[in-house]
Amino acid sequence: MTFPNAGVLGVAFVGLVLLLGILAAADAVFARRYGQLIGHWVQAWARRFPVLAFLLAMVLGMLIGHFYWSTPPVCPTGLNGQVLQAGTDRDCVLANPSPPANT
Repeated sequence: MTFPNAGVLGVAFVGLVLLLGILAAADAVFARRYGQLIGHWVQAWARRFPVLAFLLAMVLGMLIGHFYWSTPPVCPTGLNGQVLQAGTDRDCVLANPSPPANT
């Protein structure tokens, strides 16, 4: 398994900080203008439309699972059983890895 480089981690961190900052600012605006936090509005909406809230949670959960659930691809093999992309594809994993030759 390979981990993302520093650039990918930096972009993810900046994106998360921006998202949390926008949510905190929106929460502060709602608290100041309407006297209630956004969470109270979301809870009231979810209690009024429980089936729609369930469906929205299911769709968001499926999207998150689709984008972030990753299984390594199985390496393609030739007719003789040799691995075709072992040196070129870093994510390629053997379907049935054999033990090392010197054991």
